[in-house]
Amino acid sequence: MKIMRVTSAALLASMLTLGAAAVGSPAHAADMQELRLKMGSKEAVMNGEKGNLTRTPYVSGGTLMVPLSAFYKAFGTSSNMGDDNTVRITYGSRAVTLTIGSKVIWTPQGKLESPAAPVMVAGTLMVPLRPVAKGLGAQVSWEGSELVIKLPDQGGSNGESQGPSTKERIGNSYFGWSINNPAGWIQGAGGDDESVATFSDSTGALYLEIHAVKQKVKQDPESLLDALIREAEGQGETVLHEETVTGGDYDYAKIAAEDGDGVLWEERIYYANGHIYAVYLADEKAVHYKDLDKHADLLNSFKPSFDQKDKSTQDLSALKEGTKESYISKYGLTLRIPASWSAVTGQPAYAGPEDQSLRFSVSSVPQGQTLTLWAEQLQQNLKQLFIPEAYRYLGTRELEISGEPGMVIEYETNDGSGWMRHEQGLIIKNGYRYLIDYKAKSGTEAVSSAGDVDISKKNPTAMNTNTGETSGKPAVVSANSAFESFNQIAGSIEIDFDLVKSTYGTLEDNALVADKTKMISKVSYTYGYKLNIPRYWMPVADRFEQPAVEYAFPGGSFRMTAEQSTDPDLTLWQLRSIYAEAAKSDSTFKLKISEDRKIGSVNATEFQIHQVVNGVPLSKRILIFNKEGMIYLLSASLNDANATEEQQAAIDSVLKSFEWTD
Repeated sequence: MKIMRVTSAALLASMLTLGAAAVGSPAHAADMQELRLKMGSKEAVMNGEKGNLTRTPYVSGGTLMVPLSAFYKAFGTSSNMGDDNTVRITYGSRAVTLTIGSKVIWTPQGKLESPAAPVMVAGTLMVPLRPVAKGLGAQVSWEGSELVIKLPDQGGSNGESQGPSTKERIGNSYFGWSINNPAGWIQGAGGDDESVATFSDSTGALYLEIHAVKQKVKQDPESLLDALIREAEGQGETVLHEETVTGGDYDYAKIAAEDGDGVLWEERIYYANGHIYAVYLADEKAVHYKDLDKHADLLNSFKPSFDQKDKSTQDLSALKEGTKESYISKYGLTLRIPASWSAVTGQPAYAGPEDQSLRFSVSSVPQGQTLTLWAEQLQQNLKQLFIPEAYRYLGTRELEISGEPGMVIEYETNDGSGWMRHEQGLIIKNGYRYLIDYKAKSGTEAVSSAGDVDISKKNPTAMNTNTGETSGKPAVVSANSAFESFNQIAGSIEIDFDLVKSTYGTLEDNALVADKTKMISKVSYTYGYKLNIPRYWMPVADRFEQPAVEYAFPGGSFRMTAEQSTDPDLTLWQLRSIYAEAAKSDSTFKLKISEDRKIGSVNATEFQIHQVVNGVPLSKRILIFNKEGMIYLLSASLNDANATEEQQAAIDSVLKSFEWTD
């Protein structure tokens, strides 16, 4: 297990600057404060009273930007500016930390990326409204042309922090751990799935970090100690003391060590309930490892369990029923996803364990199209992308999504490695189509970070009904179908339809292009060629002035490279040798070589390969040729399950379309 600890004073300070929040009690439900504003207008209504913002809100990157002072005027938030242009906004026990010029924002729910960065405009700091408001615990919604932000009143404190929790213990009910409350310490930014929690005292000299990681294989204290020592030594740190502790409520291993900056630290590691728990404490003022003994009471109080019935324990978890809230700001979309899922960088999509995934797309509605006609188009698209033996169309059903009548298409596909279940949710609103595409292995449960947990259940972790303790161990639950998983996620979705309408013009979804023969001509002036690319192919790297371009499409991929070579014949010979050797050693590898191809006046060699990769049978076509010291290589791969006439014809058209520009 990799412990991502931070030990130098400078790094500790920077980590705590990003998203630090006082360890405090959750906000109590009370009267709601309210801010109403309109896009393009300074006028606002704050708690029923009309007023003006310092600057007019505007849209950037698909999100509404407002003056930071709007939060102070309406809700009484406090804010302060730290080093490196960081700004910390607090409201009661909640804090949001952002950096001017950076899209990264830290909230109590973890790290998120805003579509637009905070920016200074004529002396006014403009911030992305929705992620900041959500981080402070607000509800954001459209009412007609007004954007309404509602935030629970903090009991007349004018938004000042209520201070540290007075409860005796703190912990995480989801991951099943607890520890005595280090009164007055500050909770820092941890993992967005809550598998990491960090704390620091007010001076920054003391730092506490707690990890929880799933581990199915039981570990004894000696094995844990060996892992701790190897981890420390591997990072160039000096181990000063080591021991295993057994015979108590929980066995564990511990070491004391000194890092490269001279900071002394102690780490304890436990195995319990199918998890490894690591507790790490660094003391910048300690000069001898025995100085760490002063923190023994705190460290000894750690338990790999959480007592739900103990009212003296504050639950730091924001996860609900094994799920966490997420936000796709470009579409004004909020939803709850399993805790172990993560956002796909740069895409409106998520990925989870067991090949689960969720993808969103928005496109303009073609004239006259209805949900039924759209579903028929998607069914036809399926026939063009999968051979008959590789898919099973199951039908459609109705489902309300974000308050709108929707339709769900259900089907299964098999690329050779097993059947995958697809649930595609469709909504049409304000001239736009919303596609929500969920995929999971057929029969797969919805998987959370604590294990194989059914997120539709009310108790996602095992609980002793007598003691009320949760241990982080998954509850034994019945299998959850993709049908139920998708319904659970879809039921949490809220879409800001007005934001999409006011932000976007005409949008096309090339992946849904019905005519697979439609092409886009691409030209590389640097490398002197042009090439046709099917419109339904999705770009992975499509800068044609670069030496490599790449596209992906259902069940396949295409890649082209142009590289300088001092001996093109040697390159071709090496490629021949590699493929010939593969044909000898792998019975599934079939090779055919054609040397009669011509690219203009240039001779080309084509390799046609069929093989099985990770259980998936597929074909490859590789075209290689050289001109004036440059080696050009075009490679297309297509799974057998997707080898329809339309897909094979698209690949053939691309390979035949290559020609020189001179």
